[in-house]
This record gives sequence, structure tokens and C-alpha cells, in this order.
Amino acid sequence: MKPKKPGTTTAMRRLFQATKDVVDGTRKAYADAGMPGAQELRVPVLFQGTDMRVTIEAGPGVAMRNALENAQMKASDKPAKEPGLDARLEALTLLSIYASELKSMQAVNGKFVSPDDERHFNRVVMAMKMLDIHVV
Repeated sequence: MKPKKPGTTTAMRRLFQATKDVVDGTRKAYADAGMPGAQELRVPVLFQGTDMRVTIEAGPGVAMRNALENAQMKASDKPAKEPGLDARLEALTLLSIYASELKSMQAVNGKFVSPDDERHFNRVVMAMKMLDIHVV
């Protein structure tokens, strides 16, 4: 009998792989249909006959939010607060998603095409910095 690798059959590992399969499949379906814009995904998964629901979110905005929450947890040694419970943190999260989307849509090779777009992006980033300064 072959020994199993530790951690390969845990619920979180299976959930991660299932979620990755859904995201990859959804992005492939968009690409095959010639439809751009599958960068930010929000896929509700309903389990009929139960009181459970899972929402899969993926994309640059989610990556930004994950990084922000991870930094909060490392800085405070506490779990990140649930989005919406703290208006300032929610605003910071939404602005970070918006800034990420702005940059991905308006920049080519990492540089903004329009000076107006770059100024707007910089205003959003400055607002994020000002909100972050007042962390409680």
C-alpha cells in the first residue's frame, strides 16, 4: 500500500482544486466564445435543498483584497474583519479593487496611455493611503 502525501485530501485542498477548476473552466469558456473580460469573476454556487451557498470570486481585485487582508492579519495578529463591518476598511478594499481595475484596463506594458488616466489612478491611490493612515 502506497502512503498518502499529508494534506492532499483535506477539505480545504479539495475545495481549492474544485474552485480552481471552476475558475479555469469559466475563463476558458469566455475565451473560447471570444468574450473578453473574464478577469474579474463572481460565480454563485447554490446547493439545492440545503441552506448552503458558496460564491467564487477571482481576479486582480480579489488578489488585491487578499493581499490587504493578509497584511491586516500579519500586522494585528488577528483575523481580518469581515468586509462591510468596518466602513473605512470596506472603502479601502473597494478603492484597491478599483485602482487595480483602472491599471489593468488603462495601462499598456505597465504605463498609462493617457496622462488623465494616470492622474485619476494616482488620486485613487492617494485616497487609499489617507484611509490607511488612520488604521485603528
